[in-house]
Amino acid sequence: QCVPYNCLSNPENEILDIESLSSRSREQVAEISLGLTRFLLESLLPGASFGFALFDIIWGVIGPDQWNLFLAQIEQLIDQRIEAHVRNQAISRLEGLGDSYEVYIESLREWEGSPNNEGLQQDVRNRFSNTDNALITGYL
Repeated sequence: QCVPYNCLSNPENEILDIESLSSRSREQVAEISLGLTRFLLESLLPGASFGFALFDIIWGVIGPDQWNLFLAQIEQLIDQRIEAHVRNQAISRLEGLGDSYEVYIESLREWEGSPNNEGLQQDVRNRFSNTDNALITGYL
């Protein structure tokens, strides 16, 4: 038996088993709780009834179906934004790889003009290594 002073300290006794309630019963419990809270706030706070009336008007105009549509549109915008970011990032990486390749080709042409120049030969090696690493790792 659950008496008021020990109900909370005894976990075996549950005052209200929320899990076993149907979804409609849960909605009714929530409506009763909100109604009681609303009554208490309207009684204690002078402007609360105006605030609740305003909330009712807004909620009536923008009901649950409209909120779901609104949230779906927001999710689409976020997905588009992420897709645009990923696309821009990929384009940037490809442009970087292309630039690295162009620098390698430029140094290769310079070395072809002077094949005995060890400085140009080392530059070609470095540019090739940089371009090769960028292609393998996908980063520049």
